[in-house]
Amino acid sequence: MYEETPPVLLVCIGLDTGYIYCMRGDIARERISRVRLTVDPSSSDSQQPPTAASPVTGLGFRAEGSLLQLFAVSTSSINLFDMHEQPPQKHVLDQLGAEGQCVAMSDNQVSFKNQVCAWCCF
Repeated sequence: MYEETPPVLLVCIGLDTGYIYCMRGDIARERISRVRLTVDPSSSDSQQPPTAASPVTGLGFRAEGSLLQLFAVSTSSINLFDMHEQPPQKHVLDQLGAEGQCVAMSDNQVSFKNQVCAWCCF
């Protein structure tokens, strides 16, 4: 969850189906917009369902000025979504993902480790 100018919130939930459901707005007053993203590297269009599910194993927000980014790690890829764009644009950072409990977020730093290497994004 990321809090923008109160009472606006951005909540993103990663699922084992490879989808990320995002809700932005004033949730208490039910003025929200919803977006569905996918982490599957074989599907570049977020509107198409993935052919093979890659479970989401980690999510992390990074705010830099007015720009908001969402890091999404799955078992098969590492993705970055530009949340300030509509619809959010996906950038595949790596085709090597990470299993569950291998992703950590601290302030504006996302770290994850897989069998081949360790990543750290600032």
